[in-house]
Amino acid sequence: MHYILAGLITLSDIARVERERWSYTPVGHVMRLLEQVSTATPEQPLQGVLQMMGTQDINQVPVVQDGRLVGLLSRESIIRYLQVR
Repeated sequence: MHYILAGLITLSDIARVERERWSYTPVGHVMRLLEQVSTATPEQPLQGVLQMMGTQDINQVPVVQDGRLVGLLSRESIIRYLQVR
């Protein structure tokens, strides 16, 4: 099953909302829109994605194909994979 990606919300995005407003603040008001999110494609080399994560100081990158979410890469999982190889 594939999902259409609308955006991404991170802990730093949540931290910008006052804690007492968490229970009634919609995710859509806090999340970054897809246009503001760095993404990868299934064909991109892991080394390039890891470099992008380091440059932009992000820990996760959605993997998108034809506008649909097909996976999620984390910096930790890429580093672990490269160490094992």
